[in-house]
Amino acid sequence: MVILGLFLAIVAIIPIASGLHSATMLNEPPPVMRTVATLENFMMYRNAVQTFGEQNPAFTGNVSDSSLTNLPGGYQKLGPWTNEISVTQIVVYGSANIGMIGASAQSNQSSILAANYLVGYAKGGNWVTTSAGILSAAPGYVPEGAILAIINKQ
Repeated sequence: MVILGLFLAIVAIIPIASGLHSATMLNEPPPVMRTVATLENFMMYRNAVQTFGEQNPAFTGNVSDSSLTNLPGGYQKLGPWTNEISVTQIVVYGSANIGMIGASAQSNQSSILAANYLVGYAKGGNWVTTSAGILSAAPGYVPEGAILAIINKQ
């Protein structure tokens, strides 16, 4: 019985340890609250801010949520999303590490797979994605560990 109990304890620990190991290997935030729904919610917000920036090329500053008219009816942010548009970039981020990066490992949805390349996080002053690694410097106002997407303006 003792051996069976020990075996079951080891088997129960393996998935937990392997999940922590993969998060460490990818140098990404721990797998806390990684949900496809929250990542899709961030992507909707990101796309709305991008559309606003493209339709208002002279605009700089923070776009208010009420100005994002192309969000679906009833849309509510599932995280602390915010944005900043400059002359050269559209930056969308969550002011806290909410651990969504890598949610695509749970999904084959094309929108989530695309998020691997479009959404990352701020780490050590850089914008990092799980698919491409370091993409560029992160703006100084984006907190360490924040979920982050940067769109360069044309």
